[in-house]
Amino acid sequence: MYKRQVLDVVGLNYGESRYVPDKEAHPNRVVVGSETFPTKIDRLWRLVTENSHVIGDFTWTAWDFLGEVGTGRHVYPEDQQVHRAPYPWLTAECGDIDIIGQRHPISYYREIVYGLTQTPYLAVRRPREDGYVIKPRAWTWTDVFPSWTFDVPVGSPLHVEAYAAAEEVEFRLNGSTLATVPVGTERNFVAEAEVPYEPGVLEVVAYRHGAEVGRSALRTADEPTHLSLESDRTELGADSQRLAHIGITLVDGNGVLNPNRDTKITIQVDGPGVLQGFGTGAPSTEESFLDDCATSFKGRALAIIRATGETGRITVTARAHGLPDASIEIDVVQAAIHHVTGEGQK
Repeated sequence: MYKRQVLDVVGLNYGESRYVPDKEAHPNRVVVGSETFPTKIDRLWRLVTENSHVIGDFTWTAWDFLGEVGTGRHVYPEDQQVHRAPYPWLTAECGDIDIIGQRHPISYYREIVYGLTQTPYLAVRRPREDGYVIKPRAWTWTDVFPSWTFDVPVGSPLHVEAYAAAEEVEFRLNGSTLATVPVGTERNFVAEAEVPYEPGVLEVVAYRHGAEVGRSALRTADEPTHLSLESDRTELGADSQRLAHIGITLVDGNGVLNPNRDTKITIQVDGPGVLQGFGTGAPSTEESFLDDCATSFKGRALAIIRATGETGRITVTARAHGLPDASIEIDVVQAAIHHVTGEGQK
């Protein structure tokens, strides 16, 4: 009797151990990683590139989401030792991107692993007096953040991570070299070092064959002086389905984000628009996305504005105690009319 394979492509969830054996056992089988651990992306992507029958990888997950709360959270000894995080956790905290569109450090690591950039990425581990370290596992990345603004005494040792497609990286602080470290000693594409904290500019320079291939830097923020508003568009069609996303950041006089001075922010919308939603990437909060006020998280918040269907100018104003009001304007214009033609149209 004639037999044929039912599936064109076999999707394997967390089944990368079968990639190579299946190549021999089922030479006609095409495989895709249909769900995989984000912290294994360096090994997973190598399996994709080295095995022609493996056509790609889908990591859980790209954009964070509400539900499966705390799947990728950082669990310290003082936290509840449970698989799902307790109330009031909201998000899974395992995405490359948080719920307001901000990239987590693992997103930049993935970009480097994929070979999409030569620019190294620099992040700093959250300091703890007990020195407890969370290592990458399953859906949980290291507890690092791209900031050189800390409320610790000058000289305090801080652990830094650099992600780079390079042979070695150089860590510099205010122009002075602190350490030159090989990449990939403990983790592929990663170099780590301990450096003493001093306000200013922390920089990483990546080298391959002795030549510089890229650099990046973190700058210490002063106390916040204002709110910075930035919209993803300056114009909306007069259609109640059109949205504008306005990022709000807490910055100092030089425009550097300060993640340590979170504050309550209130939004006011004037003109032909309404506040559709307002919130932050905070994984644990009791604040509603439907209120006109929210507490910034690591110095950021996001307001979503919906057009009402009328033309005119929307003015969005953000207010925070002790800071000047900040506003941004969006023009609402007549929406384009799309004509549909086809059989049966009259």
